[in-house]
Amino acid sequence: MDSQTLMELKQMIEQRRDDLLDAVREHLLKDGALSEAFNAGEPQGDEGDQSVSDTTMEFMLRRGVREGQDLAAAQRALDRIVRGEYGVCVDCGEAIPVERLRVEPTTLRCVRDQSMREQIEEQRRPTL
Repeated sequence: MDSQTLMELKQMIEQRRDDLLDAVREHLLKDGALSEAFNAGEPQGDEGDQSVSDTTMEFMLRRGVREGQDLAAAQRALDRIVRGEYGVCVDCGEAIPVERLRVEPTTLRCVRDQSMREQIEEQRRPTL
């Protein structure tokens, strides 16, 4: 990968990281006000009100986890750039196509290895 493309991808990752950090800060401020309304998890109002409160809290928690995972992925990608390992599949060691990196700049795997990983994960999921 040429240095210009690497810098372009690095800027994309840094922008994504910065956007996520801004979103987390905004959510923490907004969600802090919401959590006061939930009164530290104590039941509020009738069952319908409590159900809405529970659903909202679950949504906020899931969003926080997802944003945390995305931030970690961005930081891992930036660390790989510094170490000179960026753009190389962690499983097979082959170069990840630039087109894939432009679509998903924090990816760790080539399409083939990512597909295999997803198939294995799907097989491991319990069926209900």
